[in-house]
Amino acid sequence: MAVAIGRMLRRQHDVTVLTDGREALALIAAGERYDIIFCDLMMPNASGIEIHDSMAAMSRDQASKIVFMTGGAFTDASRQFLAQPGRIHIAKPFSAETIRSMVAERKG
Repeated sequence: MAVAIGRMLRRQHDVTVLTDGREALALIAAGERYDIIFCDLMMPNASGIEIHDSMAAMSRDQASKIVFMTGGAFTDASRQFLAQPGRIHIAKPFSAETIRSMVAERKG
């Protein structure tokens, strides 16, 4: 999924593609900043909730840039998390146009 999104956006935007949330956290800790961060809600090594919470501890601004991608398999905790103000999410499958629109909206 991450590679496909990278391909969709690479022509018009600078894109960093990672498949491990820990790598993303390391980049934020090192001072990297992004206009938008797509993050899967359910991942093997860490949930999107865990990534968000860790990122928020380092940079609230960057945590606010996360758009969560969901496949519809929600737990009570994930429903409550996504229901909080400012938590943007898109459901899979989504179109390239949805991704491009999200980027355009968030970049301003």
